[in-house]
Amino acid sequence: MRYSIMVQLVTGITIVLVSTAALFGWLQNRPTPMQRDFENEASWFGD
Repeated sequence: MRYSIMVQLVTGITIVLVSTAALFGWLQNRPTPMQRDFENEASWFGD
C-alpha cells in the first residue's frame, strides 16, 4: 500500500518537473514579438 503511494508521488513530481522544463524550453526558443515584426517587415522587401 505505501509502495503504491510512493510510486504515485514520484510519478506526479516527475510529470510536473518534465512539463515545467518543456514549458520553459518552449518559452526560451519561441521568437520574441519584436523579432517576428522584423521578419514580417523584411519579407516586404524580398530578396
